[in-house]
Amino acid sequence: GEEGNCSYIIQSGTFTVSIDDKAVKHLRKGHTFGELAMLYSMPRSATVTCKQAGTVWKIESVVFVKCMEMLSSKNAERALEFFGASRIFGGLTAADKEKFAEVC
Repeated sequence: GEEGNCSYIIQSGTFTVSIDDKAVKHLRKGHTFGELAMLYSMPRSATVTCKQAGTVWKIESVVFVKCMEMLSSKNAERALEFFGASRIFGGLTAADKEKFAEVC
């Protein structure tokens, strides 16, 4: 398959995912595709075919990575707030809470 340098978000329409000419999944509004090849720097392993006309948004890898970093940062902030408010994590140092929050 081709190099994965972008991913796609379906706004409308229906699409079929095929591997080795066999349909394995149907996609519709809100579904995404292409992100795995992009994330893991692998060739694409499936073909996506439009079955009902629609709109698909393309996200370049640089934008996708930036979005993922922002989401990760927001999740870490939420986790850190939770650890600070919970008695269960009261025995952890601030540094340990930050490390733990980064992987949540």
